Amino acid sequence: MNVDKVEYFAAVFIIVLIIGFTYIFVAYPHKQKVLSEYFEIFGGLSLIFLIITYIVNTYKSKKIQEDTLALRKREDELKSIFSFDKLYIKYYPYLNRLYSQFHPNLHITEPKDINKEKRDNIEIFTCTLFLDYLYNLYVENKTVLQRIKSEVLRYFKSPILLNVWKNESYVYPKDFRNFIHDVINSEIKNNLS
Repeated sequence: MNVDKVEYFAAVFIIVLIIGFTYIFVAYPHKQKVLSEYFEIFGGLSLIFLIITYIVNTYKSKKIQEDTLALRKREDELKSIFSFDKLYIKYYPYLNRLYSQFHPNLHITEPKDINKEKRDNIEIFTCTLFLDYLYNLYVENKTVLQRIKSEVLRYFKSPILLNVWKNESYVYPKDFRNFIHDVINSEIKNNLS
């Protein structure tokens, strides 16, 4: 039974109890001593019940609040701590091609005289960092990844990241590989619909 319902029923029970005892107290004045003892017992039990309900409810609300804050923190980490923007700035201009695939509306061009081998290595390194980050997030809390699946999918639209995933996916456990394949395949299903 839900804690809120328990509190509601307890409050209704106490009100009915008070009304009932008041009526009996007035209607049968010769039994006031016996009735007052019953009233004290039921009132005391009701008070204990409400205190226990309050403690349980407080604990549950704190737990829910802590869980919600932890989920928000992890979502914010995905968006800020592992930020392609920070990596892009750090490795400019070697991540131009990868960054433009993640953000196709920005129309980023790559310099003609760029060292292609260095660019490819930095792209692979960045994609591997991202995959490792996703895996760690997956191990810690799968629900966060489920909630940001569309954000993850946006990155997997990159041919560079897909290629790195195809070459490195074998190093990850099967359940994580299945999760990523579900993310990738959800896009294919959406395109077919």
